[in-house]
Amino acid sequence: MGPDSSPSTSEQNAPTVHSQLQDEIDDSEYQVLWNITMDEGKYNQPSTYKKVEVLLLCWAQNSNDLKTEREVKKLESILQTRFKYGTHIAHLDNNLEQKLQVQLNAKVAHFVGEHDGPNALLIVYYAGHGRPGKFYGDLEMFGKCSPNERKKRLDTIVWNKTEKLLEPAEADILELFDCCHAGQLGLRGQPRLFEFLAATTHEASTRAPGEDSFTSALIYALEKLVNERPDGRFTTVELLQTITNEAPGFPKDQTPVISDRQHNAEAGRIVLHPLPKEGSSAQVTAKEDANTDPAERHTVTLHLDFSDKPLKDNIKKMGTEFNTVFERHCLGVNRIRWGGIQCKRATLVRHARSFIASIERKRKRKERALSNGDFSEGLLSPVPPFTPASTYRSSHPSPQTPPHIQEFAATGKMVVETHGYSSELLKRRPETDEDSDDMVQDRRKRPKLSLKQV
Repeated sequence: MGPDSSPSTSEQNAPTVHSQLQDEIDDSEYQVLWNITMDEGKYNQPSTYKKVEVLLLCWAQNSNDLKTEREVKKLESILQTRFKYGTHIAHLDNNLEQKLQVQLNAKVAHFVGEHDGPNALLIVYYAGHGRPGKFYGDLEMFGKCSPNERKKRLDTIVWNKTEKLLEPAEADILELFDCCHAGQLGLRGQPRLFEFLAATTHEASTRAPGEDSFTSALIYALEKLVNERPDGRFTTVELLQTITNEAPGFPKDQTPVISDRQHNAEAGRIVLHPLPKEGSSAQVTAKEDANTDPAERHTVTLHLDFSDKPLKDNIKKMGTEFNTVFERHCLGVNRIRWGGIQCKRATLVRHARSFIASIERKRKRKERALSNGDFSEGLLSPVPPFTPASTYRSSHPSPQTPPHIQEFAATGKMVVETHGYSSELLKRRPETDEDSDDMVQDRRKRPKLSLKQV
């Protein structure tokens, strides 16, 4: 939600999940099945969360031209009644003397300080305007559209600055952002378990509050999944799929995405579920918590190679046998985490598509930089015209080549005088496609199952 703005020129580095990726959908179903099976065993740490707290960020009425309060209240009610989560609404007010960035930093820091801990999940939700920030991968948040550009900048928050307060947290983190260009946050990865669900990609806008908004679709999906899934458990991938494909009224031209904020995710996806009631046997005791000190934890990683995708019944049987072995021999295993099921062919195809898309983004970015006179990409404009005969790539230019092109070919640098202003090009960075050949090799399909014993 917010004013339309030009697409970001950032490159997407963090892994991003779209609802149509069948391998991600299959993996999330296997993960839920595995967690339910392993929770039947006697381990020190269950796969479910002991505590889930939600911070709902929105704008005060005098700073909010989208009127998001009603949807935020409805979402809070679902999280409280159906999931038993603790919720905290935090209003941002640009009429206060305190700067908006300081307001937000204080609210998030207090939230983490009060609720962080082991076996916990912290969720941060935001509803309001959003747009690409000044720097690579930044997302700016604001409450009202202002015709005054200077005032608009003063009333803006850069979420990436505040997000750093979440990084040291011991709990898992999930961000739910209902704003335009929310996918900006997927343009940089973080070296920890950290996911967020964005209402749209980094280049697109979203609907205002109403029946076709992202938050309305999120509420629908949460209610549907908690009622239909075993023990009310479902992954963030299943949540994404339900929003995109099943939520009534959700726009077909809007593409929500999940971004994993780490480059090497091996702990599966975040699983949402209702919390057990106070005093139930499903709750984790203090004695169990004492046996899960992260500083003393050791992890054993096993990879099980299959010639084809294993059946769900076989996964359940394998989990049941693990339970029997570890219970019988008292091996002191805290938990066996699902590490994912991967198909080599699908992974290679996905990497190849990502590589091609990255090359295309670079090309478009350089074209825009040249047309706008932006020198940051190693391009200068205008450049004195030259004939097609002098454009071939060679380290030995012909005599007909203009002097500035000869200098560039010989030294990798060039000085061009433009409107009384001199600037030196960055060193050449020749682009090759050598890596792409290895990425699209046709290899034998071999699913790999990863399990982690901790």
